[in-house]
Amino acid sequence: MEYREWNPNRMVRVIAVMLCCFMLVSVIVPAQGAVVQAMTEDGRNEAAAVSYPRSAQTVNQMAYVQVGTALGSLTELSSYVNPQSESGYTMLGLTAAAARTAGELTAAVRAADVAAAAVQTAEPVVYDFVIAKVNDSVNIREEATTESEVVGKLYKESYAAILERQDEWTKVSSGDVTGYISNDYLYFDEDAMEVARELEAFQAEVTAGTVNVRTAPGLDSEIITEAKLGDTFTHLPELTTEEWTAVALEDGTTAYLSSQFTEESITLDTAVSAEEEAKKAEADKIAKALEEAKKTVPATTNRAAITLSDEDMFLMAIVVTMEAASESYEGQLAVANVIVNRLLSGIWGDTISDVVYAPNQFSGANSGRIEQFSTRVTESCKKAVVEALAGNNNIGSYMSFIMKSRANYSAYSEYYILGNHCFYKR
Repeated sequence: MEYREWNPNRMVRVIAVMLCCFMLVSVIVPAQGAVVQAMTEDGRNEAAAVSYPRSAQTVNQMAYVQVGTALGSLTELSSYVNPQSESGYTMLGLTAAAARTAGELTAAVRAADVAAAAVQTAEPVVYDFVIAKVNDSVNIREEATTESEVVGKLYKESYAAILERQDEWTKVSSGDVTGYISNDYLYFDEDAMEVARELEAFQAEVTAGTVNVRTAPGLDSEIITEAKLGDTFTHLPELTTEEWTAVALEDGTTAYLSSQFTEESITLDTAVSAEEEAKKAEADKIAKALEEAKKTVPATTNRAAITLSDEDMFLMAIVVTMEAASESYEGQLAVANVIVNRLLSGIWGDTISDVVYAPNQFSGANSGRIEQFSTRVTESCKKAVVEALAGNNNIGSYMSFIMKSRANYSAYSEYYILGNHCFYKR
C-alpha cells in the first residue's frame, strides 16, 4: 500500500474551512435573528395609538457589526496561520496557532450570541396602524360583533390607529371615532406599510426656522440645502432613526434632517362618525334630488292675457327686481309668473298690491326694503312682467320660491331649481 505525505498547507485549509462553517452557523444566523428581535423591541406597543413605528435599520446595522467582527477574525486567522505554514512549522504548531486565533473568533461568536439570545421568544414585527381593505367603506362598531351598533365608517385608503388587536376584531381610533373593525377588512403590518408607501402617505414637516438637509445621518455629513419652517417632504420611515428623519427630495434623492426639528404624520383620511355619515347621506340625497329637479323643467304654457294698470305693473317690476335682478331673464320671468299665479289663485287677495304686501310672503315688502328698488328697476325685469301678463308662463303652477341655499327639500312635494331659486309646492 502506498502512503501519501501529509501537506501542512492542506491542514491549514481544512481548519479554515471548519472554522468558516462554524461561524456561518453560530454567527450569521443568530445575528440575522437578532435583527428581528431588535425590531420588536424598537419602542412599539400594540396598545399605543401612535401613527407608525420607528425603522429598525439602525438596530439592523448594529447586529451585522457582530457578524463583521467574526468575519474579521477569520481574516486574522488566515494572516496568522499561513506564515506559520510557509516557515515549516509542524502540524502541532499550526494547530496551536489556529486554535489561538480561533479563540478570538469564538469571542466574536459569543458576542453575536448575546445579541441573538432572545430570538427564541421573539414575536412577529407589528405596526400600530391599519388601512381599510375595502372597495368603498367598512363599518366601525361599538363592540366586537356584527350585531353591535355602527358608530362610524372607515373608507377606502383611510387609516386608523390600533388600540387593541384581537384574533377576529381590532379596536381602533380614527378621527373622532373609536370602535371595532373586523380584521377581514383591514391591512396590517407590512401590508399596511406597503399601501401607505404607494399612496405617499408618510409626511415630514419642518418645525424650525431653518434646518440643514444632509446627505446622510450625522452632523459631519454633507449639507445639500436648507429647509424652512412649514416645508414638507415625503417621509421614509424605514430609514428614519431616533435622531435623524429620512426624507425623499423632489428628485428622488434620500436626505436626512434632525428629528428634533421635524414632525412626522400620515396624510390619509380618517374615519367618519355615524352623525357625519347621516349628514353626508342627507347631502347626497339633496344633491341627487337637485339633479332630478333640473330634469323636470315645467312646460312653458300660454294663457289668457291679463290687463293691469301701469302702477300695478310697475309694482310687479319692483318685486321682480328685488327678488331676481341678478338672475337670468328666465329666472326673472319665473318670479313674475309666481306673482301672476298668486293673483289668479285669490289666496292672497284680488289685487297686485294685496299679493305683494300679504303678511309673511315677500319679506322685502313687509320690511319696507322694497322702496329701495323703486329707482333700480331694470329693463329686463320690466320685460319679464309684460311677458308674464301677456300669458308667457315658464314656471307652471308654482306659487312659492326661496333661495336654494335655504331650501328644505324634504318638506316639498315638488320643486324645481332655476338659477339660485328653488320653486316649490308643499
